[in-house]
Amino acid sequence: MNAEFFCSRCRTPFLSSAPLDRDGVCDRCRSGLAGYDSAYSFGYYEGTLRTLIHHFKYAKIEPLGQPLGRLLLRAMPENLEVDMIVPVPLHWLRRLWRGFLSRPGMVEGKRVLLLDDVLTTGATVTTCSALLRQGGALSVTVLTLARVDRRPMVGNAVLTAASAAGGGAK
Repeated sequence: MNAEFFCSRCRTPFLSSAPLDRDGVCDRCRSGLAGYDSAYSFGYYEGTLRTLIHHFKYAKIEPLGQPLGRLLLRAMPENLEVDMIVPVPLHWLRRLWRGFLSRPGMVEGKRVLLLDDVLTTGATVTTCSALLRQGGALSVTVLTLARVDRRPMVGNAVLTAASAAGGGAK
């Protein structure tokens, strides 16, 4: 991802370091609203990556599964230690609620890797993380293939720190 500044936990891109504290953490993460410890994505949900995800997800082009899986693995830090991997399922709220809070202790004390295809607003992974925490998860790390770039746009270009300061697109 090409950006000037990122939150050290959720990896949200920012135009400047102003929203980040001295540890590089954004206000949303400091307040606990994200619910997860960190988030990693292979790239932005645009261009070829978006097309490949759509072909796999909606056109059911299954041979894309392995290459997309390899891209997902490239986004995961090498030193990340997890005890269990939990995919965000279809109808995630109902299934996650039934699957974890109905089985006490299933995630208790575990370091959970929560997998999803795309991180958009973060609402899905935030709710899933909250449920995993309620079930006793020690930590929740989010891993997605892509994330939506939420930086402000000017025309078709991302507004960068240089252009925001008056040096770029008008």
